[in-house]
Amino acid sequence: MSDRAGASRFGSNTRIVAVLAAMAPVVAGIYQQSQQERQRDEQRHAEQQALKESRAARDKEASERQRALSVQADESTAAALQKALVVAQPQERWVGSQRVVTEHEFCTRLMFAASQLVNQSVTDRTRAILYAAMRLRRSDDEQLRVCQCSSPARIDDWFGELEQMMPSQQEPAPKRLSAAVRYARDECKTAAATPGAGASPADLAQLRAQLAKAQTDLDALRRRVSAELPEVAAAAPRGPSAAPKPRDGVPASGPAPVAAVPAAPTAPPPAMPASAPASAPPACTIGRPAQGTPRIRVFIQVPQADDIADAEVLRAALNAQPPFKSPGIETVGASRSPRRLEIRYTYPADLPAAELMQQALVSGRCGGGSAAADVRLAYQPRFQGRVDTGVIEVWWPAPTLAARSPR
Repeated sequence: MSDRAGASRFGSNTRIVAVLAAMAPVVAGIYQQSQQERQRDEQRHAEQQALKESRAARDKEASERQRALSVQADESTAAALQKALVVAQPQERWVGSQRVVTEHEFCTRLMFAASQLVNQSVTDRTRAILYAAMRLRRSDDEQLRVCQCSSPARIDDWFGELEQMMPSQQEPAPKRLSAAVRYARDECKTAAATPGAGASPADLAQLRAQLAKAQTDLDALRRRVSAELPEVAAAAPRGPSAAPKPRDGVPASGPAPVAAVPAAPTAPPPAMPASAPASAPPACTIGRPAQGTPRIRVFIQVPQADDIADAEVLRAALNAQPPFKSPGIETVGASRSPRRLEIRYTYPADLPAAELMQQALVSGRCGGGSAAADVRLAYQPRFQGRVDTGVIEVWWPAPTLAARSPR
């Protein structure tokens, strides 16, 4: 019995070993397959991680490159504005007894720098320069220089347009800049409403000298008239009432008086025909754009200061015709000026407005002299995305290449 039981157990163990031996390759295959799957998962995870890191590196590089471009644009804009603030001095001239101060380059640079705020992600330096520009004063009369950028009647419009270009006021820096713009507007309005505001001691001294000279001329004229009055009285013909009167009991000598015949009333001399007023030159007019056209800002560049008065004709006409606005005139030098009078625009939507200005210049009534007979439209799509829509530039030609009509 025991032998049969032992043989039975041995046979059972042998079968188990045989089954295990038969299953060993299967188990080994399953284990090997699971190991390979785990390795593939680890490889895929490593590849995805490397892809994420590569993408993050590219995004960071692009962000840094964009930031560098923004910083460069900000530095360029701020440097140009700072040059206009420090280097470009206001031009002064006298019109009769009134001093006129023009700030063409300063005002143009200031408005252009403000228009760049919405296009740049980094504007710290430009914002700081603009803040300083709002508080910059002239050395002679302590008046804000920005007050000369607009006529007293258009101060609200000019500063309102400037304030619209300011970015969101949620952060402290933009809020300070907007507050500076409002402060400058209020002070300029007060100065414009105050008679004699902005007159320097030199201006007052010159006005006193002119008044003293006028008083001296008036006194000399009075003395001359007083000296000539007796001669005029002696040379005047005597009438009947001028005959010698008889003294007491003595008849007057001389011929017998003749009865005076009353003179017939003389008609007043016929009025001289009013001379026809001298014909004024035809005014510069800009055609009206299509209904709904947004605001068009026009920046005018001239090669030299002598051309400012000529370009001022176009600028005044633009500011009188909405939706055109021309902040100022900038002197850029002959080396930067084109060979022909050019109107530059960046977006196709601005072409109709550019054509209206071309027609006005070609008419010969808006300045430019002989160069206005050939005005070139210059489409510049390379600046799209860097310049706002509704911005047009008018460039006067170099003076050595364009003959100007005498002014």
